[in-house]
This record gives sequence, C-alpha cells and structure tokens, in this order.
Amino acid sequence: MQQLPGDLERRFRRSSVLRPWDPMKGGIWLVHEACDRVAPPLVLKLSIPSESPERRVLEQLGGGHPHWAVPKEFGDAEGWFYQVGEYFPMSGLNAQLLEYPNGLSPAWRLLLLRQTAAALTALHALSIVHCDLKPSNILVRPATGSGWHYLIGDFDAAVLLDNGGGRLTRRYTPRYAAPELLGGGTLTSAVDYWSLGMVLLECLLGHHPLEKLDERGIRTVLTTGWQPDFSRIEDTFWRALLGGLLARNPGQRWGADQVARALAGDLATLSEGLLLVGESACAVPFHVAGIPVFSTEGLARAILRQWEVIR
Repeated sequence: MQQLPGDLERRFRRSSVLRPWDPMKGGIWLVHEACDRVAPPLVLKLSIPSESPERRVLEQLGGGHPHWAVPKEFGDAEGWFYQVGEYFPMSGLNAQLLEYPNGLSPAWRLLLLRQTAAALTALHALSIVHCDLKPSNILVRPATGSGWHYLIGDFDAAVLLDNGGGRLTRRYTPRYAAPELLGGGTLTSAVDYWSLGMVLLECLLGHHPLEKLDERGIRTVLTTGWQPDFSRIEDTFWRALLGGLLARNPGQRWGADQVARALAGDLATLSEGLLLVGESACAVPFHVAGIPVFSTEGLARAILRQWEVIR
C-alpha cells in the first residue's frame, strides 16, 4: 500500500511491516504517531469489512480490563476498517511456547490460567464470546519485577450474544475450536473454555495434541468423538481441570464457577473422580454430572453419589 487511507497517513508514520499488505484482506504495521516522536510505537491494523470485528463488541470492550488487549481506537477509513492498539514486543504465548518446547513451568501455567480465566469471566459478563482463543491471541507483557501479564487480544472473531445464544461464526482456528463450533451447534461461552483447555494442554505437553493433523483431519476427529489423552499428566489438579474444560458436551464443560472453585482448592466435590492410590488411570475421563472421572472405581463412586442425590 502506497499510503494509508484517510487521515491515517497524516497521523501515523509506518516503521515496519507486521503482516504484509494484501489488497483483498489488509495489513498490519508498526507505527508511530507523527506528532509525537517519543511516544511508544503502536500497531495499526487495516481489514476489509467482512473480516472486521463487530463494532458492538469493540464498543462493549471500551471499559477495559487488566487482561484484555483492546484497540485504543477504531473506525472506518475509505472503505477499510482500522484498529490502533498497543504494541507487544514479546508477541504472544505462541512465541513463549516455542522458547520452552517442553511446556511452561507450573508457576507460569497457573498464572496463565488465573489471568486468562479472569479475562474470560469479565468478557462473558458482557455477553461476548471470543470464539478464537489460541496462543497467538494471548499476548504477553513482562510484569513489574518478574513474571508475566497475559492478555486476551484480537477480538475480530468475537460475537455479542443476544437472548442467551449466538449466531455461529466461521472465523475460528480449528485446532482450538470446540466440537460444537465445528459441528454447527449453538454458540455459547462454553466454546471459550474448550479453547482455554486446549491452550493449557499444549502448555503442559509442550506441543498441540493434534499437531500432526491437517485442518481437515482436525475437523474430522473433533467432530467424531475425540478426547485428549491425559496419561502423561500426573498432577491431579491439571488432570481434573483439563478433564472439565475439555468435556465434549458443552453442558457438562467447566466454566467460570468451576474454574474459580478449582483455583480456590475445592477439588473435593468438583473432582470426585480423581485417582486414589492403587487405581489405574483411564487415558480419557468419563463424565458424570459434569465431573471428570479418571478410573472405573471413580466412576462407581460418582454414580453412587448421584444415586444418593436423586433418591
């Protein structure tokens, strides 16, 4: 692109290309404000209307959240939709995973879970579903002293739910998409918790469990009963959490309440199916009333408890 549309060319100086210009899609640049040469760089994104976020979503996000990376400014410019936002030199969680191929440390995983779950809870309170949560959309900023801040960004696929259920979106990444999203089911906030589960599983394993499959293969396995293999995960907290987040039935899948209870240490009632000493692990958990169960003995305990509840 020779020059930016509208008054964007006058307001910003492009310093580097973050995504090459495509006349059918748009482009992303690192820019500086022309009137302020000492201000931090910004990211300018241009997209065609059909690839742009819902304006209502961006308006709802205006209140901000410590773990959202939302545009500082957005609008129309000569037929293009533009967004201007913070530049994250460290990029996203995907870059962090490349740097640590054996997976993130337990402390970092827990930090990622807490901060991302808080961001999703606030997002869903506004009836917004992100629909495309994945490592490259979880941005990383160094925290003061040590550690990281994880922020959910790129709301281009996000949907504002109306009357409790939403229109299906085709703008998602299959390897992190919930089975019901791929299979044409109802869109609810549960799809974001499946995506969170897949991201966390990748952080534990050091690789995506379906990395050897192409997009068609991923769609096939996710819509025909695939369940992740937890046999390499020894920690009972993460087994329980992932078993809940990756429940195929969205009605049984863990959400904000269960994640908060798990983080608070309430695994006793949430995860009666956790392995006891001497029990053999099932690679794929059973689910009873939304509780992930990891052994046949645990299945018996969960069924007995349900019988006592309804008797």
